[in-house]
Amino acid sequence: MVPARALSTVADAAAQVHGAKGLGPDTPLPRLQRVARQARLLDGPDDPHVSVVARRPLRD
Repeated sequence: MVPARALSTVADAAAQVHGAKGLGPDTPLPRLQRVARQARLLDGPDDPHVSVVARRPLRD
């Protein structure tokens, strides 16, 4: 799994577990979600990353 995608998945799961209380200003979850979103935008689409990783075993 692409690291930015994994971070986003973890942030989403944490939001589901903690609910609305986890999104309050006194918790780190809102910042984690912002960082995860920025990482997804900077990393770009997942498909090229997955293709590169999938080609490695075939190349060897």
